[in-house]
Amino acid sequence: MDIFLCRATDFNYTLIPYSDMEIVKATRHFFPNTTHDHFFEEDMSKNVAYMTRMHEAIKAGKGTLSFITNGKIPLEKSPVKIEQRRLSYYSDAPYGFLSFIQQMPAGSYPTYSDRSFKAFYDDMNLDLNPIFMPHGGPIKLRPGKHMEDREYPLSFIGHVRLPEPLGRFETLLEGSDPRLIQIVAHASERVFAGETTAYVAVKQEATKAGLHPMTMLDLATLKALLSKMEGWAEMQNRLSLLRAFKDFPIHFFGPIRSDVSGVTDNENFVFHGKKMGAEVLEIIRNTRILINSVTVFPEGAHERIWFALANGCLPYTDHGSYIEESFTDEENILFINYRDLEKEAERLCEYANDPNRLQSMIDKAMPIYASKHTWIHRLDATFRQIPELEPFMPQEELNKEVPYSLPNSDRQ
Repeated sequence: MDIFLCRATDFNYTLIPYSDMEIVKATRHFFPNTTHDHFFEEDMSKNVAYMTRMHEAIKAGKGTLSFITNGKIPLEKSPVKIEQRRLSYYSDAPYGFLSFIQQMPAGSYPTYSDRSFKAFYDDMNLDLNPIFMPHGGPIKLRPGKHMEDREYPLSFIGHVRLPEPLGRFETLLEGSDPRLIQIVAHASERVFAGETTAYVAVKQEATKAGLHPMTMLDLATLKALLSKMEGWAEMQNRLSLLRAFKDFPIHFFGPIRSDVSGVTDNENFVFHGKKMGAEVLEIIRNTRILINSVTVFPEGAHERIWFALANGCLPYTDHGSYIEESFTDEENILFINYRDLEKEAERLCEYANDPNRLQSMIDKAMPIYASKHTWIHRLDATFRQIPELEPFMPQEELNKEVPYSLPNSDRQ
């Protein structure tokens, strides 16, 4: 079975390119001799040779599947047409990739990274076969330094900017049913509270008013509205959390807007700017606790959690039903409590200054991660749901209890 991987994500200040490369490694774990890999250029003419190889393999009657990481590759614009159904990994909410999902050939396999995203696919009524595939992490563990020897007690990697005021959402709803403003307001508060994702919240609130999201707005407006809601909730929670930690020396890595009061004007915070590629991984390997305020995956998980655990760093992250199936607060992870941020600040400071306790927690967390949450585990579960691939998979499902011992790992 030939797997033609297509990558196009090049946000070098994030971990997404590393996640894509781990997907390549995991695919080769199952298909070592028949996995092909290509990074797509914006100029589609530079991709013709790879597309031609894929096309010829299909014409020759070989078993083939195209596998697109993060979806944003306009195969339909290529001079070489690939009409066969494909697997596309989408790291975020499906409404952010809507045009690419709509162009997928019938019977294709889009993935969704949070269980609640499936409701959007169900209501779209497309001839597709969505598969739950949450973010995964590195195959190789690199625990690195002991917590006591790490330079950064607390690090934050990501964007910091002011949230768009909720009132501006009303401009998207001009001329619509007047009940929509109230629906959106209630739904946004539920996303902010971490109850669910934007589409599910809007659908549930709309149902109470006898409406349905797919008929009360055109799809383009609905897409823009859902994206704005989730961006607002994520940044509101993130800023509330960071402002509560005003007395602690948090190290920031990433694009930080200069106009965020209570954050960028805090003399205790250390701003390192946007770091590229490999630097991000080294920052994690030199951090005790990684602050990961995301909000928008209440039934999924974010890749920074897994990259932290794989590199011996303890995540301080959002609660979520999926991640809580594997991890327990204050035993092998730290979950954020947005409802009492004053106590949270005290608690996090206490943990950040107790490296031996953190080391005990990360030593408990890493075996769980290694046995359940690498990209090999994700693809093992996903490939078995694809009829074209399932016959080529090992008879036995991947052993979920992979032996793990710290002395044999990459501890420095």
